[in-house]
Amino acid sequence: MKGTKQIGVFAENGSGGHMSDLTFVGGGSGIWGGSQQFTAQRLTFSNVDIAVHLIWDWGWSWKGVQILGGSVGFKLISADGTGPHNTGSIIVIDSIFRGVGTAIEVFPISADLKTGSTGITLDNVLFTAVGKGVADTNGRVYLQGGTTSIHSWILGPSYADQNSNTRTFEFGTSQDISRPDDLTTGDNPFGFSIKPFFERAKPQYEDVPWSKFISVKSVGAKGDGRTDDTQVLQDVLNSAAKGNRIVFFDAGTYILTDTLWFPPGSRVVGEAWAQLAASGSQFSQSDYPKPMVGIGGFGDVGSVEIQDLLFTTKGATSGVTLVSWLLKADKKGSAGMWDCHARVGGATGTGLTSKECPPSASAPEGSCTAGNMLMHIVPSASAYLENVWLWVADHDIDDPDLTDDGNGMVQCSIFVRRGLLIESTDAVWLYGTASKHSMMYQYNFYRAELVFATMIQTESPYYQPTPDPPSRFSSTQRGLFPGDDFYLDCPGGPGCDASWAVMISESDNIYIAGAGLYSWFSSYNQAVCVDASNCQQALIFFEENGPGVQINNLITIGATNMIVGKWNVVPSADNRAVDFHPFWSQITAFGSNTFSDSDDEFLPPSNIRACSDGPPATLKELAALKDYIDPWCNSLYTLRALKMDYDQAMKIFDELSSDDNDFDHKFDIYAKEFASGAQKRVEKFTNKNGNKYFSCQVGETQFCCKDCHKHACDPKQCHTDPCLYCRENCSKKRDFLPLLGRSDQPTKPGDPTFFTKVDEPCPPDYSKRGYGPNNPYVQTVWWSIHDNDRNDFLAALTKETGITADKITFGAYMRNGVMSSSCRDKSQDCFFDMDYGFPIVTGFSKKDVPNPKEIIQAANKKAKNLSQQLDDAIFGVEVWGYPGDVSELIDAVSLPILTIVSAAAGMYQINKVAEKMEEDQFKQIVIAVLTGIFLAMPIAGEVIGGIAGAAEIGAMATLVSTAGNALLDLYTLVDDPENAPMAIIDLVLSPLALTEFDRIGKAAAIRRGMRDAEFARMAKPIEEGMGNVKKVAGPCARGGK
Repeated sequence: MKGTKQIGVFAENGSGGHMSDLTFVGGGSGIWGGSQQFTAQRLTFSNVDIAVHLIWDWGWSWKGVQILGGSVGFKLISADGTGPHNTGSIIVIDSIFRGVGTAIEVFPISADLKTGSTGITLDNVLFTAVGKGVADTNGRVYLQGGTTSIHSWILGPSYADQNSNTRTFEFGTSQDISRPDDLTTGDNPFGFSIKPFFERAKPQYEDVPWSKFISVKSVGAKGDGRTDDTQVLQDVLNSAAKGNRIVFFDAGTYILTDTLWFPPGSRVVGEAWAQLAASGSQFSQSDYPKPMVGIGGFGDVGSVEIQDLLFTTKGATSGVTLVSWLLKADKKGSAGMWDCHARVGGATGTGLTSKECPPSASAPEGSCTAGNMLMHIVPSASAYLENVWLWVADHDIDDPDLTDDGNGMVQCSIFVRRGLLIESTDAVWLYGTASKHSMMYQYNFYRAELVFATMIQTESPYYQPTPDPPSRFSSTQRGLFPGDDFYLDCPGGPGCDASWAVMISESDNIYIAGAGLYSWFSSYNQAVCVDASNCQQALIFFEENGPGVQINNLITIGATNMIVGKWNVVPSADNRAVDFHPFWSQITAFGSNTFSDSDDEFLPPSNIRACSDGPPATLKELAALKDYIDPWCNSLYTLRALKMDYDQAMKIFDELSSDDNDFDHKFDIYAKEFASGAQKRVEKFTNKNGNKYFSCQVGETQFCCKDCHKHACDPKQCHTDPCLYCRENCSKKRDFLPLLGRSDQPTKPGDPTFFTKVDEPCPPDYSKRGYGPNNPYVQTVWWSIHDNDRNDFLAALTKETGITADKITFGAYMRNGVMSSSCRDKSQDCFFDMDYGFPIVTGFSKKDVPNPKEIIQAANKKAKNLSQQLDDAIFGVEVWGYPGDVSELIDAVSLPILTIVSAAAGMYQINKVAEKMEEDQFKQIVIAVLTGIFLAMPIAGEVIGGIAGAAEIGAMATLVSTAGNALLDLYTLVDDPENAPMAIIDLVLSPLALTEFDRIGKAAAIRRGMRDAEFARMAKPIEEGMGNVKKVAGPCARGGK
């Protein structure tokens, strides 16, 4: 965000390799720093002021980058804005700029040598609402912004004809770069002018159960650096491939004495770069190359996924090829390797350190010849490689002095003949690879086709030309592999003094999108050759290739010539970029014919349409206007409406959460009113569940049977048959009234009258207890709780009413609130009005009503996670830059947002509470407030049982007879995290959830599986809101993939 100074990634200095799959949201700079070279892919910058600020580099490839908003996309300017022009080049591929002020900012460009002009390639790039495309600090614009689709555009030195020495300096022109379908994606979701190059992120296996993994140590492998693990590893690989299991290489060093074959179907994960180390006589015969690891066999077709392994050696292994790739993928990218590296020597235990193989300006001992080749991709194979570093050690990596903060990296001389040989004519992708310090070449593309590579990096061996490449090996050893022919004519000529960085011969359809090729020493002497560019004669061998071979953003250091071919030579001096160490040379484009700007198709993507930027409508308004809205804009308008409602709800949350708000005072009134109805809630619960826990007896009037008919009365006035409980034996000596619990007392002369207890249900039918319909509670009821049911009753009472056991006593309860004159002596039992042994609330007050402010504050904090994420997502949709599926986004966020809105609206009703309210009015407020509280609980991230006092809050629902069932249903819903609405809320209301598209997809899938009745269980506004979302958001996912 403009004005802020936060930095997402600070990476300054060093020799980098690869970074991927990062999202930057807000801040001053997403990435700030510099490095010799890098490949960066699948990065998203959302509303970052300066997405990338490179204060220096030599070369950097950017693939699949999305920059959404911000003032500058790539700022290629020194830290102080005035210093040396240190940024050598960048290439941006298959990338998107949306709503950016300036896509790329540079220092002023000059065609003069040694002025530090930055080479730029834009290859298949989309601009949408971009202010300036490429502009310098003086205001000159080299590429206009706007809304446009760029096929390929270059700025800097260019050799259009690969067979000519003709050099031009382009201040911004278009070129044509071949993209065979075999190397590109199957679709074009963002509307690029051409299909993007295929790429595949490293498999994470997050949905694979642990039972599908098998640890190699659990089945007998040792990994101790001494034991031969070849057979046990081969057995587990074979078994896992057949059983569709993933092999886990526990951290360790696994000794291999023979080739370890990875069959088709293999999936392998290493722990902390578990090491596979070649050792023994099988790998020690220089004239008989043998692979340590074989990927598939000749003719095999299938898949393989390998990650986080280190390929290395131990002892004399002059005949080893570390990795031989023979498998042909059954579909694009299915045969892949991620974050795997080769390292030969330089580490304790290898027998190839500075102690055994010290740096020497003369030919060293043969025991330091450690391999034939680092990696070989054969003609029938295809491979996807991402972040693969092939390294013959030039120094020890183990610190010789652990007490010293520094590590001098003591040099060593280790000899491996070849780096990476690619003969494949099937698709090969090389993202972020490097090959360093092999004797004959680092990369050799021999009769190869269909290769796409980003920012390859090489270094020549430090000891060369002592010995030079061919003199170390016999002529037989120099012809063991295709592509060795060149060295048969040595000595003499380029390439005979030091290794080739890149050899490309008899090949076609190869695109190298960035290369940093360096030669730092001449027989370990750096001072004499780097700045003079004469450490070796040439770095690239280029001969007899088809027109589809292309190199862009080439940086070389330390060589006299950048490229040597059959028909031409490209001298480093002709492309010297700077006048300071290390005096690099730079070419922006080599090998493809450029064509005039007028031929380029500057057309917007076909799927871009304009939508109004006016004030958002509500969901209800959008639903009414649906037929009049461009369907393409429905998704955007739906998101805007949801965000408008969300913002209003968050204002309510802030107000209720504030210490300055009178929420506590309002709730105090609310609690007082609530506490006053406690006994009614207990009575309601007891009447509902009485028969389960109690036995009841009722006091009935009893007359003498012979005279009972005298006491009959009009049925309209009497509810009791006077002869129902008549007494046969009546005393004639005296009249008495035996009041239960009291002594018999004489009465006035007349017909004797008695009272008796009769068993009846709990509760009895109170409508038949009195002398008339207007006084039904005359006769007394005795409640007796079952001995074994007391605790269960109290627990159930607490759960439903929120009144705890310590607030309950069992005593005399006056049901109608009027005590007859005969019952005013509290020492006497009474036949009128009373319920004895009834549960009575004692000491329950407003202090016992839990304040939900804690829930409100927690929900407020959690709900705020959505604010910036929603803004970023809406912005992405507005500028056609949202990287996910917009329909999934809407389905994922709509229910959580409407829940937030309904929770806020319900709880806001607390402000309507006042002293001395009418009962019905208070009940309506209780319904609204409880609905809000219940909906706030899952927003806060807790089920009811996880929040203090929440159970008591839930019990408040029983107070409201008209809405009790609905509230209790909602209470049950939010108390279960497995319910679909709760699962969606949990998925969406987490930091950066809207940037995790798998999470959004899961939430959307759950939402799409819900029935309308499930929304109705939550709240009426949610049900209506979801109905409006369904009406408005059409099937088109605007701006998404």
